[in-house]
Amino acid sequence: MTLRINGSPLAVCMAFVLLACSSEPSGFGRIVLEHWARYPQMQPQDLYKLAFQGALGNEHLMSDTAMARRYLLEELESVQPSTDEPLFEEINHEGNLVRVNLRPFKAAGLDPESLVTAMVRTGSTFSPSEQRLESYLGEVRRLSLEERIPVTLGELLPYLEQQRVAGFPPVHHSPEYTQHYHPAYRVVLRAFLPKSQSP
Repeated sequence: MTLRINGSPLAVCMAFVLLACSSEPSGFGRIVLEHWARYPQMQPQDLYKLAFQGALGNEHLMSDTAMARRYLLEELESVQPSTDEPLFEEINHEGNLVRVNLRPFKAAGLDPESLVTAMVRTGSTFSPSEQRLESYLGEVRRLSLEERIPVTLGELLPYLEQQRVAGFPPVHHSPEYTQHYHPAYRVVLRAFLPKSQSP
């Protein structure tokens, strides 16, 4: 006998899939939910960027160390110091890779050169993994399927497929995210931050 919901055996299958997937997220799924709670205007582009950074690190930004240092100092000069956001935010499931937010960094009077050093060391030692990126994006798709984030698969899947076909390039934050949150941070391995700065 075939069970039917609203006359559709497919609905039964989907119900079982959703039940099987409904365990509390851990690993990168937990990271996504933490960021979504803090940044509810995230778009598919921002979810992809979070997964990209967590899986691939900052190596793509560190080809010119002198330029990276200059951009950091210029951005620190331009941002207003603030303690309204966390100094550090985890972005990978191991918890060893973090975004260092520049406004609280400046408010705490921390040394920019120590952040430059951490950026350079991160770029030269962190091992990027496209396989890890695929896994992280799978977690994002799962959260969308389970409706734990308010982005539908219809919105998410075409964007992620576009990035896959393009070879998973780096992207900027979405206009919505930028307008609401004015992101200013650097991605580093927490082990390379001075103990006084390490979360």
